[in-house]
Amino acid sequence: MNIQQVQVQFVPEQDRLLLRIGTGDGTELRVWWTRRLLVVLWPNLVKLLSKSVELQTPTANLEAQKMITGMRHESHLSQADFATPFAATTQHFPLGPEPLLVARVDLSLGADNMVKVAMKSAQGAGVDVNMNEALVHILCKLLQTACQQADWAVDLVIAGVNESTQDVLATRVLN
Repeated sequence: MNIQQVQVQFVPEQDRLLLRIGTGDGTELRVWWTRRLLVVLWPNLVKLLSKSVELQTPTANLEAQKMITGMRHESHLSQADFATPFAATTQHFPLGPEPLLVARVDLSLGADNMVKVAMKSAQGAGVDVNMNEALVHILCKLLQTACQQADWAVDLVIAGVNESTQDVLATRVLN
């Protein structure tokens, strides 16, 4: 599946986040994410980003890895196109025209640094989506923005992002 577009929007009537994933071949996946799911999923998503940096820079200490994660996050976001609206030219909905209510998300990091996002409903229906590192960072930003719009009072933080060097150095212990 070649992902072309990702959109996350808060739908007040549902009190849920609608995640839409569009592909180059006219396929669109639509799933609902609840606040509860996001609260459980977020720490695992952030841990996966940290794990990716850890695997690529094994000799760096924890503070350096946080800073690298933050720099990568900002770099990927600076290259993303948040201005173009989600194109509604979809012809195929493999999960059906109505969004699937996701009850469980399993995340795994592949050998090629691709993140597998396996979303399942309570009835077992679901879909697996593979995302590269850039797309995962973009998804995180979209989730943060939608969560703020929802006013869910959930603090979605990525270590190393919006932390000043002073904050990181202040936590360092010298022997």
